[in-house]
Amino acid sequence: MRFMHLWPLALLLLIPIVIIMYLLKQNATDTPVPSVFLWKEMYQNKESDTPWEKLKKNILLIMQIITIIVLILALMGPYLRKEVDVSESVAILIDNSASMSAKLDDRDTRLDKAKASALHFVDTLPSGTKITLITCNKDTAVLASNSQDKNTVSSLLKGISQTNYAGDVAAGIKLCDTMRISDSSLQIAAFTDTYVALPEASGTIYDFSGNIRNACVDYVSCGSRGDEKVVLAGVSNCGDQELVTDLNLYVDEELVVVKSVVIPANQSQVVYFDSLKFEGDVVKVEINNADDLIQDNVAYALTNNETESKVLLMTSGNLFLQRAIELTDNISVSVGTDISDFETLAKDNYDLIVFDNCIPENLEKMLPEKGNLMFINVPFDKYYTVVGELEYSQSESGTYVPTVSFDSTKYTQNIKSSSFGFSSVKAMEFPIWAENLMTVRDETGVSFSAGFIGETDYRRVCVLGFDLHASDMVLKMEFPVFIYSLMSTLADTSALSDKNVFCGDTVKISALSDNGFTVSGPKGLQKNYSSGLLNFKDTDVPGVYVLNAGKPSQESFVVNFPTTESRCTGFGEVHNDNNFESFSVVDATEQGVFSYRPFIIALILLLLMAEWIIFIKK
Repeated sequence: MRFMHLWPLALLLLIPIVIIMYLLKQNATDTPVPSVFLWKEMYQNKESDTPWEKLKKNILLIMQIITIIVLILALMGPYLRKEVDVSESVAILIDNSASMSAKLDDRDTRLDKAKASALHFVDTLPSGTKITLITCNKDTAVLASNSQDKNTVSSLLKGISQTNYAGDVAAGIKLCDTMRISDSSLQIAAFTDTYVALPEASGTIYDFSGNIRNACVDYVSCGSRGDEKVVLAGVSNCGDQELVTDLNLYVDEELVVVKSVVIPANQSQVVYFDSLKFEGDVVKVEINNADDLIQDNVAYALTNNETESKVLLMTSGNLFLQRAIELTDNISVSVGTDISDFETLAKDNYDLIVFDNCIPENLEKMLPEKGNLMFINVPFDKYYTVVGELEYSQSESGTYVPTVSFDSTKYTQNIKSSSFGFSSVKAMEFPIWAENLMTVRDETGVSFSAGFIGETDYRRVCVLGFDLHASDMVLKMEFPVFIYSLMSTLADTSALSDKNVFCGDTVKISALSDNGFTVSGPKGLQKNYSSGLLNFKDTDVPGVYVLNAGKPSQESFVVNFPTTESRCTGFGEVHNDNNFESFSVVDATEQGVFSYRPFIIALILLLLMAEWIIFIKK
């Protein structure tokens, strides 16, 4: 048992004061009586003149002393906390990720219970304890660092809000493990509902996973089969009882069809809605039954309304490149073999123009206002600078082969060969607006860019500094894979980097508009932006978001609840004792820090009542 405060011990001085008051109590007075029958009692009263005899068999005095002691004990705040040792420094980790919004009873969520338990934990810490308060979801945020003000920490705790982000306390525990380098006494108290592997740091995990009923819509997709629409929905039963429910299919918030499903405990199922005919932009599938985590009962998807992109390939003859471009879905390729025809061809408003080993003079004046660009082995000073030409050579010191190595990017992640040799490569300066794709080194080892991709002047621009014919790269399997990756970005006319994301994800917006754009979303969200480029991060709420850059430039994207949060594995479900050598795990839905103060206060009230009864009877 521990105590919150020790200063109430000073109140023990009240005990001798009470005793002295009893010793100084006035002597009994003589009273005339009509009979000697009371002489014996008078003699006994005389015996009480001795001071110490006054204290004999005085039950009221004893009860008052006991009451004082018990009152002091209540003020000291005794409590029992077997789970964690009191330290000079404590880190409190609060998991406020999406799964913590699950209901543990009719009123409180996991986060509500965790905050209440953490507030009690702070209240029981000795004065002077250094407290660090950290919230954990997809990111970790330090709200207080080494604060000794328990009132401030409690206020910050109460202000922690629920998020719809995926995450757990793993990153927070790693942060605390780093903090222990400078503070070896640091103890961790983590309030969470999701199992994480534990490091060597010590402390307590308060497990709020509990036992909840939950089902979720994992995903929704929409496609076409002839003139009919097909909608697929993945539904999971995360509970331990069979799920019998209806699934509602909405198109633009209008109910289209209802389908009944039966899913065994801890199983998933794909549900098909076929033979449908509808017009609309957004489909929504919703579980009809309410459960303990209602946020994951709905998922959204856009209908399959992709349009074909138009690509103009200006080349003197490169069948390998043409075929590689045509492998990309929803792309129509037009080929121009005479560069003098470019100005006429460009009037057709292409989504992407590729210049392969040829480029017209005064291109800057001929370029259309819109459309992405790709330059292969040609100079164009407006967007990039060619430093020099690196060519294959032989000398007494050896043979130099310009070798292009691929950087690690999303465009090159599926390329198995790390480098390719060329007979010549244009060495270029890497512009600040682009992401480098390839690097080439000269004979002295100095590095230059051999290819990059990025956005400038409201265009997506890609540059490759070599002739594709000058290597066997086009004969390798990596070549069409690489071109496919580039085309997925360059030929995509959408202003959105992704149209289906989870809460907390970032959507890159390239509105390509001088007038800016507006994004509207659920719960009245509406934000105006003056720039044409933006990393949009306000994806906190599931639903449909609309990007409006002026008609007809209007696009939508959907944000769904991260259903990884629907399947929380509590610490009690994982049996790996090696992870718990320095941590104790508490089922916080049933246990917590146990305070004796309410029972002591009840005892004080009983003592006062008993003392009053004895006084009245006496």
